[in-house]
Amino acid sequence: MKQRTETVVALREQGATLAEIGKRVGCTRERVRQILLRHQRRKEAEEHAARVRATLPPADWPILALRTSVRAGHALGRWGLDCKTAGDVTIYSRADLMRVPNIGRKTADEIEAALAEIGLALAEET
Repeated sequence: MKQRTETVVALREQGATLAEIGKRVGCTRERVRQILLRHQRRKEAEEHAARVRATLPPADWPILALRTSVRAGHALGRWGLDCKTAGDVTIYSRADLMRVPNIGRKTADEIEAALAEIGLALAEET
């Protein structure tokens, strides 16, 4: 978490108003509200992903439950291969991934690492 976000969250937990926090960190009340909202959404998303990881086998995890960047998630999901679960990705080889727009060497490495972390792997190249 970024330093400013940590400060904003800590001050809010202590009961400071949005205006007071804004003066302290040097931004507007509205920006403080946005920072708090973004923090809350990220926290909820991570809690949801943790629940999914705890209840489903890894092959059934949705793409968003994998620990990948937004670019990798989008490339695997609706703007690329149209994979819904981690198991859907395993039918593709690294060469198949490299043919998808916006997937380069680094993104392919990231996807392979995320799959390896949960005990899955890409298909072998033929």
